Amino acid sequence: PVKRVVGGETEGLPDFLATQPCTSGERWEWEGVSFQLWQWADGLDGNPRSCVLQVEASGERLLLTGDIDRAAEQAFLASSLAVQTDWLQAPHHGSRSSSSWPFLQRLAPTSVLISRGRSNTFGHPHPQVLERYHVLGSRVYDSAEQGAVRLRLGAFLPPMVARSQRRFWRDPLP
Repeated sequence: PVKRVVGGETEGLPDFLATQPCTSGERWEWEGVSFQLWQWADGLDGNPRSCVLQVEASGERLLLTGDIDRAAEQAFLASSLAVQTDWLQAPHHGSRSSSSWPFLQRLAPTSVLISRGRSNTFGHPHPQVLERYHVLGSRVYDSAEQGAVRLRLGAFLPPMVARSQRRFWRDPLP
């Protein structure tokens, strides 16, 4: 059962969601996996107010960035979470307003996860952003191309990619 929901913009959400505001610096551990939150204090609303979550298991890191933009990325670089990251969820689905060079160079992600729908009206991910990932040598996993990507964080193993599985629409991922 879900005990708690945390979000970047909680004002105006229905009461049944019971969403609590993101609190930068909040940390917790669960079964040996550590979690830490960050939110840009000067983000006024919308995408820059995204609640960023770092998850670490046995030294392998995943950074879920939400829809932060370049300005929020710049502020993030001053945080203790701005360290080498194994798995980076592409900020704002790989939009041109995110994934700045300073941000990517500091995090140096081994792999990047892009969550998007095929032929989305925003044109995400932007070709310039994909080129930055390519130059860094990051492996890109795109949900529109490969379907669901399943990680076993802490095992340092390649992910399970849904579309590489026989009958991926019917068989559950192992």
